[in-house]
Amino acid sequence: MLRRTSDLLRPETAHIDSPLRYYAQPMQAEIYARVNREGSDKDGSLEVDIPGTLAGVWFRDDLPIGVSGGDSWLKANAFAPDVRRPSQPRISIGSAFTIEGLYGVQLDAPAFSDVTASQGAVGFRLDGMDSSSNHLIAGDPFQTW
Repeated sequence: MLRRTSDLLRPETAHIDSPLRYYAQPMQAEIYARVNREGSDKDGSLEVDIPGTLAGVWFRDDLPIGVSGGDSWLKANAFAPDVRRPSQPRISIGSAFTIEGLYGVQLDAPAFSDVTASQGAVGFRLDGMDSSSNHLIAGDPFQTW
């Protein structure tokens, strides 16, 4: 079983903001000019969890609540936009699972935010894998939606 990122965070300690917007000009403009990200939103977002959908970061149940950093990411799967190319969906699989790595998905794949538990299993072809077994099925592992 997997659970959402939001299940692991304590609301009183979870604060996210872009640090770049706090720099004074002209330094802020110089730093933003170095950001390697397509589009006008150079800050991006860590808030990728969309309740009721596949979109976001999922952790294995055996990871204690409140644990972050270190090996915790080995027990995580993420279904989110690419950091540098936000129009391209990515699946990141931690090494505590069968296959590990960062993968693109086929162009006609459903948006992660459109995949819900009520649909049953939904398959994604993982681009960048050499084997003939290059499909990830999102279904039973996500029963906790």
